[in-house]
Amino acid sequence: MRRYLVLGAVIAFFSFTAAAGTLDRPLPADAKVLRQSEFSVGASGQVSDIIIARDGRFTLDYVVAGATPIRTVILTDEQYRQANSGRKPKKPFVMDVAVQGSGSQSIRLATGTYHILWMGDAAAHMSYRAWWQSE
Repeated sequence: MRRYLVLGAVIAFFSFTAAAGTLDRPLPADAKVLRQSEFSVGASGQVSDIIIARDGRFTLDYVVAGATPIRTVILTDEQYRQANSGRKPKKPFVMDVAVQGSGSQSIRLATGTYHILWMGDAAAHMSYRAWWQSE
């Protein structure tokens, strides 16, 4: 049994490492990396704050290790304050998608402060790069 657990961990590590190419791809010349991070996420979630200085295209490149999809929600500053005060944030959210494996999600954002909430049903390890580009 232990042999299978070790083998599973090794396979997950190599899958994660191989998929990291999404985060290594070159960005357009006028792109600005806003944040890059690696962490474990579960039901309690993780939050990342992003400040958009000018209207433009916002892109999240991500790599999620394991089979658990990670819910990725982008909230406006007002929605985030509502949630922190115990109230239900008004919908629609800026973005609400489940991410798995490796890939990118892109959306147009106006100037402002945003909060990315990452949640999973089970613990998963992930890396992401958030970047902005003028349109």
